[in-house]
This record gives sequence, C-alpha cells and structure tokens, in this order.
Amino acid sequence: MDQVMASGCLTPLDAVFFDCDGTLSQIEGINYLAALNDQSDEVDRLTEIAMSEKGLSLALYEARLSLVRPTVAQMQQLADAYFNYRTHDLDAVIRVLQGLGKAVYIISAGNNPAVTQFAEHLGVSSTHVITVDLQFDEAGEYVDFDRQSPLVTQEGKGIIMTALRHQHHYHQIALVGDGMNDVSALDVVDHFVGYGHHYYREQVARLCEHYVQAPSMFAVLTLLLTADEHAALKDPQHPCYLAAKGLFDLH
Repeated sequence: MDQVMASGCLTPLDAVFFDCDGTLSQIEGINYLAALNDQSDEVDRLTEIAMSEKGLSLALYEARLSLVRPTVAQMQQLADAYFNYRTHDLDAVIRVLQGLGKAVYIISAGNNPAVTQFAEHLGVSSTHVITVDLQFDEAGEYVDFDRQSPLVTQEGKGIIMTALRHQHHYHQIALVGDGMNDVSALDVVDHFVGYGHHYYREQVARLCEHYVQAPSMFAVLTLLLTADEHAALKDPQHPCYLAAKGLFDLH
C-alpha cells in the first residue's frame, strides 16, 4: 500500500471531478439507449470515434440522439443500469473523498435525468452534477437537447471546471475520465487520472501520466490522496475510518 501511495498527490485536492459513462459505470449511456431502440451499430461507431479519436462535437452529439430518441421511461432504465453496473468500490471511494472535505462532482456529456438520478444513489448532490439536459414532450417522447451546453463540444469540461475553480476558489482539482473529451481538459486540472478498465483506449492511455485499468475505483483513490490523508484514515476516530478500512482491507 505504501508503494502505491508514493504516486499520490503531494498537496490535498479541493475538488475531484468524475466522468460518468465508462468511468463511474461500465455503461456508455448513449450506447445503452441505442440498444433499447435498435440503433446500436451506428451509435456505437460514433461513440467510439468520440471517445477514442476525435472527441465530441455538436454534430456528432446531435447525430446520436437523433438516431436514439430516448424516452423519459428509458432514461429511468438507464439511471438504474448506471447504478447496477457501477464501478467496484465506488460508493466507499466517494464517501472517503467527501469525508476528507473534498467536493465531489460528476461532469458528463451524458444526459439528465439519468446522470443526476445515478448521482443521488451515490450520495452526490444534484448541485454537483453537470451534464446535458434533454427535453421531452408531455407524452415523455424526446424533443431535443440543450444545444448551448459546453459539454457537447470537445472543450466543454475544461471550460466548466475552470469556471467552478474560480467560483469556489479551488486551489487543487483533479479529473478522472476515460475518453478524449476528458483528456482535452488536461491543461486545466492539477491531476488527471485516466480510467481504462471498462474501455481501454490507447490514445487516452498514451496521453495520461496515470492510467488505471484495475476493476476497482480504489486504485484511483490511491492517486488522489496525500500520504498524510492516507495515514489519517487509519485513525478509528476519523469519520471515514470504516469506509476506508473496508477499502484497504479488501485490497
């Protein structure tokens, strides 16, 4: 354990931003919805282009949703699937980060209401969820998406995290993600961890200082803590002791 922690942070983080699809959950949400609507072949292809090669664009984002056209009921199915297929040890890792006083965000080009409902299951407030809203008619049928959201473009995550850093006076922030639209924010965060267990992406791995392929989010946690924070978690009086003990005992 001490050897792993040697590569952790030297300065405590103020905030940690997590991508959702392919990071917190093994599901790519738009691909899951595409499978429900018999659109998997083309949507899966477009998603792989976005995540592994070129990143997101408004045109690509619109193309996938125009094919899928998810309903409100399907978004609820997706929220449940996100949670059922969440990354191992995720709940405890989030509790530890929050217990150490770090703001935990989910920043995702995925869609509301599914991402926010998933976040609530994880104990992440909806005020700390930044994603793309969908619009539905009175029958619950898809109408459109928020075309003004920065997250439908390659630079969106960096723009939003920079704004939140200034708004909340965060000194040190980290991003954990699996795709090229995450990597595009490398220059605006202090620490970036690529997560490749669910989807290995060679170009992402090549650009990351830290690329984790372990099945458990615990491996990411070790890169987000300082040595002092790790030591503090061993104290039975620490509010996160039980959650941390469960993680450390398992690994």
